[in-house]
Formats: sequence, structure tokens, C-alpha cells
Amino acid sequence: MVSRQFRVLEAAVGIADESPKGVPLRFTVLSDRKEVFTTTVGLGRTRPVKVDISDSTQVSLRVGTTSVEQCHGDSLGAWIAPRVRR
Repeated sequence: MVSRQFRVLEAAVGIADESPKGVPLRFTVLSDRKEVFTTTVGLGRTRPVKVDISDSTQVSLRVGTTSVEQCHGDSLGAWIAPRVRR
């Protein structure tokens, strides 16, 4: 819960090096249950995340599959150093 105390969420996202497969994953930030950021990342890459959360009371971070053919555990998503700033 951030209760409108913070202005920005920063992180990086990627797939863990020890993932059994390098199948891309979808990373999503939700603010008060609404999607405010989404990106897809494959193995060997990271992407920066910077999201305005100044109006948020709750923030959620999600990792999901990009294909119905993916099995649980095919790829391991990582939120790298997530932090909130005032």
C-alpha cells in the first residue's frame, strides 16, 4: 500500500538467467487495480520501468505469460530493485 505518499515507482525487469527456457514474459504495473504500465521482455535483456504512482493508494507488480503454450516455470521473471520515491 502506497497511500499516495509516493510519486514514482522505478525498477528494471528481465528473465532470470537460470530460467529453463527463454520464452518472453509480460511485466505489468497496476495502480489501484488498473494497468498503468506493461512491457514484454525476452531472455538476455532488461527493460527499465518508471511509472507515476502519485494518485495511487495500491500498487501491484505482475509477471505473466505471453503465450497459451507456456507452462508454469518455463521462464522466471524478475523485478530488479523495485523502489518507490517521494
